[in-house]
Amino acid sequence: MNESYGQGNYTEDRPYEGDGSSCEDAVINPTLVVVFDVESVGRRVIRETIGAVADILYLTDVPAAERADVLRRADVIFAQHTAKDLTTDELSLIRRAASYPQFSF
Repeated sequence: MNESYGQGNYTEDRPYEGDGSSCEDAVINPTLVVVFDVESVGRRVIRETIGAVADILYLTDVPAAERADVLRRADVIFAQHTAKDLTTDELSLIRRAASYPQFSF
């Protein structure tokens, strides 16, 4: 009897199931982009609410030259005043992302 069976190792009875190191095994989180300025307390609330289910980026922390790339990658946009917080060109980049209004902290 193979003593490694049931321990996640390869056996004839149990094929290799991956160790999490390949791209196929990795979990990719959606990207949440917060487009308005958020103080540290608000950031903590957002992190506690979202947990590990999404990667959170704050657009106000991103250099101007990289904002377009961040917005293109966004899966979810968290906005307070979208028309005020984003330029017209930036607004056109977020078509694929879901947008949610700001909640009070």
